Amino acid sequence: MANYKAVISENAEKPYAALRREVAQQEIPNEIPPLVDVLLNLLQEANIKPNGECFFRYISCSNDGQMVIEAGFPVEKVDLKSEIIQFGSFPEGKYLSVIHDGDYGNLIEAHKYLENYAKTNNLTLDESKTESGVVWGSRAEIYLTEPDLTPIEDWKTEVSFLLK
Repeated sequence: MANYKAVISENAEKPYAALRREVAQQEIPNEIPPLVDVLLNLLQEANIKPNGECFFRYISCSNDGQMVIEAGFPVEKVDLKSEIIQFGSFPEGKYLSVIHDGDYGNLIEAHKYLENYAKTNNLTLDESKTESGVVWGSRAEIYLTEPDLTPIEDWKTEVSFLLK
């Protein structure tokens, strides 16, 4: 496992624009990354400028591995109504996070690290378990480097979970 250093921070509410999809867990690498360029084009057409890094926000996971995920960018608060773009926000609160270095294929290690860190340090993640799966208050990967411009070994991703 990577050499992670967990950080707890107090974050303000952060509005965003995103595209939401329900996909099988194993299809995330094929289905979600292409949404980024689609969203950027939609935002440009609506004259909305991103003001931060691209992220994937994990909304829920059913017991059969179906996940609801948003690919998005932070934006200024927007009053626009759209049938395609989801406007939401990361809630204000305390977040537990780590920086993952390298290949996105290994990001699951950062998720597992944070889950274990929370458990061993008596921190409660903001999540609701239901009969059909789990819903997260906020569980996200924030992509701090541009993969097309950065060698894979230098990729940096913040993995962040909202605490209760």
